[in-house]
Amino acid sequence: MTTLVIIIITSIAFGMISYHFLNKWEKKVKREENKEYQERLFKRYKDPIVLKIDWTPLNGFYLKYKLYHRGPQKIEIKPALTTIITAGFFILTSLLFSYLSYLIVLKKAYLFLLFFGLPSLGAFIVGIVFLFKSFKLFTFDKRTGFYWKGRIKKKFIALQEIHAIQINSGTAKTPSTRSNLRNLGGPRSELNLILHDGRRIRGIDYMGKRSGELADAIAQFLNIPVWNAIM
Repeated sequence: MTTLVIIIITSIAFGMISYHFLNKWEKKVKREENKEYQERLFKRYKDPIVLKIDWTPLNGFYLKYKLYHRGPQKIEIKPALTTIITAGFFILTSLLFSYLSYLIVLKKAYLFLLFFGLPSLGAFIVGIVFLFKSFKLFTFDKRTGFYWKGRIKKKFIALQEIHAIQINSGTAKTPSTRSNLRNLGGPRSELNLILHDGRRIRGIDYMGKRSGELADAIAQFLNIPVWNAIM
């Protein structure tokens, strides 16, 4: 028993120490990566603000987006139909597993309940998250002079404060387990707003290869440049 406790304590301590050093190493790699981006992109765009901003991924919830409305005074961007389809798939899957769990309860085979009950709950939570995300809306409105995120107008940003659109890779270069898990699912990119004072505002976390088209549409609407770190 004493040997088992020592093994458990040693394993936990080793895991904590490994996590600490891995986290420290990742931060160092990210700093070097960010400096590399700043130097390379400053040569391309000749704007001193490029040297102020962060070019490492923010790692958000990546989805496919589309232009929902585009006019001379207003553009709106929202998730593509695939988001709702994905939400429906997971919710239906959760209902199927729930039904199987109900049959298991009737048979009093409670041991097998874990194999269907937990997946049911997990699929339902994932489905609800995708359903919630499908209602996201990004609005740029020249009539009000503001940008806001969401269907309820809050956290306004004046359009005149926006300096550029940043296209940043959503794929981390650090080869850790955490980064590798984030990189699953295909090409990812981030469309962030850069303000005149150098602040970076989280924008659209895009899943797919056509983020450039979306960034160009926003840039043309606001008459600002696109700073593309992926090219």
